[in-house]
Formats: sequence, C-alpha cells, structure tokens
Amino acid sequence: MTPESKQKLRHFKFVDCAVRNAGHFYLMASHIHQFDEDCDDPEGEPAVQPDPEADLREAIRVAVCFPDKPDDEKWAFRTLRNIESMQCAVAATPAAQLIGVSLDGQVYALGSGVSEFETRIDEHRFGPLRSSVRQVLTIDGMVYAVQDNRGLCRRTDRGRWESLCADLPISKSWKKRGNRGFTCAAGTSADNIHCAGGGGDLWHFDGARWTELRFPDGAPIENICCAADDDVYIGCRNGAIYRGSGDAWKQIDEGGKTRPHRSMVAYRGQVWCSSDHGMCVIDGDRVARAVLPETIGAKTGVLSAGDGILLTAGSGGAAYFDGERWTGILDFL
Repeated sequence: MTPESKQKLRHFKFVDCAVRNAGHFYLMASHIHQFDEDCDDPEGEPAVQPDPEADLREAIRVAVCFPDKPDDEKWAFRTLRNIESMQCAVAATPAAQLIGVSLDGQVYALGSGVSEFETRIDEHRFGPLRSSVRQVLTIDGMVYAVQDNRGLCRRTDRGRWESLCADLPISKSWKKRGNRGFTCAAGTSADNIHCAGGGGDLWHFDGARWTELRFPDGAPIENICCAADDDVYIGCRNGAIYRGSGDAWKQIDEGGKTRPHRSMVAYRGQVWCSSDHGMCVIDGDRVARAVLPETIGAKTGVLSAGDGILLTAGSGGAAYFDGERWTGILDFL
C-alpha cells in the first residue's frame, strides 16, 4: 500500500469485510479518534492533537482492494458521512455489488457502475426492518439483514427489501431494543436459513415457515455457520462451540473465554473462527488453533470467504488466504 493510500485509513479501524472475487475485496472501516501522547502542553499534560479529518467523526470509509494490481492501482476509497456503524456483504443479484447496511437501516451500494445510497429500509413491526441491524450476509447471491427483535429481511432489488420475519413472535413494545432477538444468521439457500441470538433463541426458516429449535441450556448465541445443509455450527458468548442441526446439538469446544468469536465462516470444507484470542479451524468435531505466520496473526478480526479466498480484517490490518499461503495487504502496526 502506498503512503497516500495508508493515510486514508489512518483514523479508521476495520469493522467488516467481504470478498467479491479473488481479485476484488471490500473492507469497511469506522472512524476512530487518535491522540499523540508525545506532544505535551506547557503544564506537562499530553496534548490532544487536532484530527485532520474531524468532519469524519461519524463516518464510514469503504476501502476497495484489487490485490493483483500494482501498488498505485491497488486501492480505491469511498467515504460515507454521518454514519457511525455499518456492516456489509456482496450481492450477486440483481447486480454484483457491495451492499452496506447501517444500524438503523440506511443502505449503500457500490459496484457495477454504482456508488449510491438507496432508500432506507422501511421500519414496521412486521418488517422488513423491525429493530437494529446486527449482521449483513449473503445467502445464495442475495443480501440479508439480521436484526434484534427477531428481524430478518432480504434485498430483492435496488431499494427493495422483503420482510421474512412477519410471522415471528415479537414483543408488544417492538421498538424497544431488548435482549431477545437475532444477532446472527446463516444459510445454504433461501429455503434453509438458521437465525439465532439471545439466550438460546434459535429458529429455522424453510422458505415458507419458521420453526423454533431447542438449544442446550439456553446459552447466549453470538455466531452461526452452515457448513452444509444439515451441518450447523454455533458459537456462544463464552466462546463455546456447538455442532448439530434441528434439536440435536453437541458441544465440541468448552469455551471459557472472556469474549466470543467475532466471525464463523465455511471455507474449503472447514469452519474458520476468529476472535480476540486468535483464529481456530473446525474440522468435524475437532477444534484446533490455526497456524498463522507471525505477521498475519495480528491482523485477525472479521472474516469473509468467497471464490477460494479467506479474507480477514481487524485492528492490526488485513490479510487473505488462498488455500496455500497467507498474504498481508495492509499493516496498521
């Protein structure tokens, strides 16, 4: 990365990422405030340095990476102002694009000749938006937004979102941001979607109907990943991992961690998990710590997989794995 490109991300940290294809990545960064403790005022107290981009204190910066291009052509950037939180996924239909969705349902599309804000997702107790957006993901080429209060919707066209949650139970005070609801979803197709969150709040959608599933001990669920139609992995708040489907679940990792996994994705027949404790790989019931080059370990964060690529982006930078070797594309450290 050229110094000019790196400067574009100096006051930002990565919060999400998405693989469009093996030569086209998206990394979404949120603005942070930085201080220079080496510059003291006359009283000997650390002086706060002016932020050269103070007008971006509520902003998202989208970094587009073309890893195979020369350094001076490898990066492009878009700045989205007045947005503090946004997550993203890649749509294959109706066009190949990055779709970002903010906490309150603002939508941004980038790609296929477009860089624009779309109409905000309509808010209603029956959806498509019934609470805060917790995850944005792709299932079978379409983008979904997962929400608190058991909310789920699907983008069907430019500015159009279809509610999938109208039949799901919801509290009378549906605008209240409560503990019950979805934090995550995963699926292999439009008629095989699992949504989860809260204290063991786990549901399956077959394309027409929702079925509530039993989950052990009502454990708080943070992540879910479908490795195959009937092979589902769930990560809990304490780092514990379960494998199963329907009402049958087996704990394959005890967890006991202070923080949950941040991402769980299926990649080349395995499930990869990332957290502040590092990265692990699940193969069947076996959970093992991932062996990473020393320079890559600090970059682990959120994960995205697609077109044979595993992409990770975190507070230390970003890197990708092609199945044979890891390549760093940005180093914050």
